Amino acid sequence: MRPRRSGYTLIEILVVVAVIAVLVSLLAPGIQKVRAAAARAKCANNLKQVGFAVENFRSQRNGKITTAVWVTQLAPFWENNRAVLRCPMSTQAAASPVLDVLLRVNTGSGRSYTSPFDASNPRWRLDPPPPYPQAPAGRTGTVWAFEDSTDGDHNDLVVFVESGPAGYTLTALARSAGYTFDLLDANGTVLISPFHPGTGASYTAGASDYALNRQTHLLGRGAGDSNKILALDYHKTLADVVGPAAPDLAGWPAAVAPRHAGHANVLFYDLRVETRLPDAIDPRVTANHDQLWRPADYP
Repeated sequence: MRPRRSGYTLIEILVVVAVIAVLVSLLAPGIQKVRAAAARAKCANNLKQVGFAVENFRSQRNGKITTAVWVTQLAPFWENNRAVLRCPMSTQAAASPVLDVLLRVNTGSGRSYTSPFDASNPRWRLDPPPPYPQAPAGRTGTVWAFEDSTDGDHNDLVVFVESGPAGYTLTALARSAGYTFDLLDANGTVLISPFHPGTGASYTAGASDYALNRQTHLLGRGAGDSNKILALDYHKTLADVVGPAAPDLAGWPAAVAPRHAGHANVLFYDLRVETRLPDAIDPRVTANHDQLWRPADYP
């Protein structure tokens, strides 16, 4: 009588391992597709939350969104849950930080207003050469020079801005006589007052894997704006692409973030989300610029 085997042979084990490997190789692409679809859906839901926040801000506060500081301005409408602004497919270590503070300008003649730190605003000049104050020795950052009037000398206030992993530090370097300044967060809370030479403030910045159309404040005023892009997957927090001199036009290929198999999630003003190829929404193409980006009420 032949003795009964007490285990498996090496050949049998290798056959089983080979069968499992084949099954895994067949199933892996399907699992990956399911994960990618789930991530795309989560990203689309995040963008919808941004859209709802824009609508709620306008209706509840009856206010005009300051697009340069939208991340912090809208945060209360998604209960300050920063995960809303993170795309599951983002490969960035952290979402792009936003310089979302406001400078309150008091001119001394009874006029007061706020200005975001906005490089495209002609009131601001970045890194002016000497004799403007320069970055303090041993420190790395950007010098912002502000001008209230139209004389172009940009010497009313000079600010040094340093960025860190979670936010910014702002230090006032120089100020013209006759003006006083305060530094506010995006919702108008005073960070430091007065904001004059010798003073400074640090704060935790807002961040986002998505960009808002820089012309959002004009959307909804004219017919056809329902088909305009409100927000999308992007490597910056503002998509500044409207107008022939818009700064993001030249850098469009690097700025747009096609995180979903070569496609980007795009939120339209009517709050629908679609997945588009970057070429299909490229604002450098006149038809795309006018049909998808430019608000009907754009000057």
